[in-house]
Amino acid sequence: VLSFLIRRRVKPEQAIARTWIIQWCLVGILICVYALLHRVTPIAELRRIFSDFFDLLFGSLTPEARDQLVAKFGGGDSGIGEFRRQTLAALPGAHGILCLVVSWFNLRVLINLNPNRFLHRIGLDRRVLNRWRNADWLVWPTLGSWAIVLFSHGGIASDLALNLFKILMAAYGLQGLAVVGALFDGWRLRGIFRL
Repeated sequence: VLSFLIRRRVKPEQAIARTWIIQWCLVGILICVYALLHRVTPIAELRRIFSDFFDLLFGSLTPEARDQLVAKFGGGDSGIGEFRRQTLAALPGAHGILCLVVSWFNLRVLINLNPNRFLHRIGLDRRVLNRWRNADWLVWPTLGSWAIVLFSHGGIASDLALNLFKILMAAYGLQGLAVVGALFDGWRLRGIFRL
């Protein structure tokens, strides 16, 4: 998808955003198809997937780490329940950040490797990611989601806003990497210092 969008001369920021949206849609489609094959609702399938993920995560801890973790969340069954709730509430944000970083990294690899002089044929500059810039309007959803997190008293709205905030901050992190790349170009740093 990413190389198709780049060949169609879509801006890199838009290509990353569209790839990210397509990744989320594909995950939704796969969950729905899997749920249909097993004759359950997609919500029930999501609950089962999350429950299996939590059980795997919790089971991978050493007994000492498990006890410390449960004690940190209140101890006993209520501590396990709270840890499960917080882990599952943070999972969509983590998945969104992972999709964003994977899309950006794939674009970075495509640009750095430049197979068959790909960049020259489509007229794309190698330093395009050093000029990465998020849309100006993106600051408002970032501030709004953080305000919801600060002023709400927990619940689903707070969890959704926190996940959105984390994803948007990851986008700003990519913009920070562009600034560092532009500085390295200005200082003419190459090789091992460049990563």
